Amino acid sequence: MTDEQWTKYQAGTLDGMWSDAPSPAEAQRRNGILRISQALTKPEQINWSAANNPKKITYDFTGANGYQYRNATLDQYLRYIRSVQSPAWKYVGQDLDAEPAP
Repeated sequence: MTDEQWTKYQAGTLDGMWSDAPSPAEAQRRNGILRISQALTKPEQINWSAANNPKKITYDFTGANGYQYRNATLDQYLRYIRSVQSPAWKYVGQDLDAEPAP
């Protein structure tokens, strides 16, 4: 990623990152959610989405079909984000190993 692309990524204006063309504010929120998800283990993600967790994380968002999702769990929102993320930018923001595993 070039410096210019990184600046656009941080501003939520990186061309081709999302197939549904969200607003810059929504793109920034998605970028942040992807970073949060990478910091959590799968069991932690499930816990933060559990119905019986009084501190569960929920989000409101509009799907590509225009449907308004209210109180979507972290898992539901991540599933949607990943469904509209361009394959060309699949690894942006992810921690990649400098060397492949042996």
